[in-house]
Amino acid sequence: MKGVYPTLVRRELWEHRWLWLAPLVTAGILIVLTAFGVVMASSHMGGFTPWPRNRPLDINGVEFGLVAMATQLFFISSIVILFYLLDCLYAERKDRSILFWKSLPVSDFQTVISKFGVAALILPLTTFVVATVTYPITYAIAAAGLPGFSEMVGGWNFADWLHAEGWVLACLLETMLWFAPLFAWFMLSSVVSSRSPYLMASLPVIVLGVCESLLLHSNHVWRFALERMTPIRNPAEGLERPALWIGLAVAAGMLYIVIRLRRYRDDT
Repeated sequence: MKGVYPTLVRRELWEHRWLWLAPLVTAGILIVLTAFGVVMASSHMGGFTPWPRNRPLDINGVEFGLVAMATQLFFISSIVILFYLLDCLYAERKDRSILFWKSLPVSDFQTVISKFGVAALILPLTTFVVATVTYPITYAIAAAGLPGFSEMVGGWNFADWLHAEGWVLACLLETMLWFAPLFAWFMLSSVVSSRSPYLMASLPVIVLGVCESLLLHSNHVWRFALERMTPIRNPAEGLERPALWIGLAVAAGMLYIVIRLRRYRDDT
């Protein structure tokens, strides 16, 4: 049974190839856009140094660039994760492939946890690796094609880059913990829904938010939803939030329900 989870993860990546293709394609587009921008800027500026060399930069260019690059890639990955979680348990019932997978010696617990792990751990870490590789490439293209670029951003500093890598990774891991109840809710919507898991996931929040606004003239539901969808930006404070640990307990409860429902809900 030691190879069960790696096999299940490979199954998810094989069946949903856009999970790992999306960040790779996005990274490729960013590299091409960077090269195109450098070529256009160089041709229009005619070799003129566009940035003064004697003006200090108020921010760390290496850290800012990495964060900006990672943010773009993680935004795309977040959309991919959303659609994956809403579809992963619904689609297998829709195309009846659940009957085949249930005939194998794999428990519902292992199946659900592997899907959750792909969304909450495998894909985010893959995106982080892609961002780690992509940013130095785009930096090198900009530094080679635009005179003065390196001076403007403070030059390439390995210590700053390493510090930025650690900060982004810490924020990413804590954000995945923070998003855990959202991921579990999407999977619960996927296993419960018989027609549209997207409607199942969003309708309760919309109804509660609208009813609260009309009847109580407050917006606690909307603020709660917005806060839960906001990534953690300060790793030092993230783990101190009681809401994070409460959310993990709620996520565990919802995952338990998902496992129980998948065991009996196969639409046969």
